[in-house]
Amino acid sequence: MNFGLFISISYIYVSMNLNRMVMGDLVTIKTSDFEAGLAIAKSYLIDNGIDCVINSEYLTISSSEGKAARLQVREEDYNRAAELLIRGGFSTKEDFDYSPDR
Repeated sequence: MNFGLFISISYIYVSMNLNRMVMGDLVTIKTSDFEAGLAIAKSYLIDNGIDCVINSEYLTISSSEGKAARLQVREEDYNRAAELLIRGGFSTKEDFDYSPDR
């Protein structure tokens, strides 16, 4: 598969997932240098009823923050997703800025 086709397929896949999630704004809950590092956490969230997507900056070799892949959830699911990621061992409480308003 050539690189251009890979980008096109990836874009279509992300677009389809984003279109499914139109009920609220997406927020980043976890970042990683590699998309594959987020795939298990994404599956865990989906298995527990949280819709989520992995958005990546495919066209850049590195971003200024060094974290090109982002696991995103609906804003209204953020707290539940954070609790699940902690319970599943994917994150710690210190990874999140907990606030009751969120």
